[in-house]
Amino acid sequence: MQISVQGEELILLPERAIYWPKRKTLWVADAHFGKATHFNKTGIAVPANMVEADLFRLKSLLDTYDVERLIFLGDLFHSKYNSEWERFGEWLLLNEIKEVHLVLGNHDILHEKYYAKYNLIVHNEFLADVPFTYVHEYVDGMEELYPNTIIISGHVHPAVSIGGKARQGVRLPCFYFNSTHAILPAFGRFTGMFSIGKKHGSDNFYVIADNEILKI
Repeated sequence: MQISVQGEELILLPERAIYWPKRKTLWVADAHFGKATHFNKTGIAVPANMVEADLFRLKSLLDTYDVERLIFLGDLFHSKYNSEWERFGEWLLLNEIKEVHLVLGNHDILHEKYYAKYNLIVHNEFLADVPFTYVHEYVDGMEELYPNTIIISGHVHPAVSIGGKARQGVRLPCFYFNSTHAILPAFGRFTGMFSIGKKHGSDNFYVIADNEILKI
């Protein structure tokens, strides 16, 4: 689905990412690579191929769109170093993306040497990219810190609950936009979701339903 924000064309993708054609840039939030291996090490059985499925999905976006910059909006890697980091790093090198940026999130606790090994450009708090500012977590009042931009974030793993007949309903991941900021859904499939509700008239929800995006 194509939308216009601050006069910029953005393409919302059912793969849970956003493409900005003008800057040949792909935005991805909350991939949480490494989470499956982290859980398996603690004795909680998780399918080992989950990271491969997410990388395949990301690769399909790179093949479909002209991407020169890949921007991760935090929580790229779930926890302490494990073998999934090397798998992800090798994937990055194979795809030869011109620039890969990471705005650090609360789960990004790896030593800086691991990011440097695979040429990630790391930003501690924000990345300015007029007319946008990238952060990991949006908090109320952040507009005062980054005026005259739309703040693009992740962290929340936003979703909306849609009711059905016989008290049945479904919760679906979504993109959230209002007049000052936007929140991307979690890219990683092995993540939870947090239901958010409408606050005021400028709120827009773009729900991901299978391979479609629906504005509600």
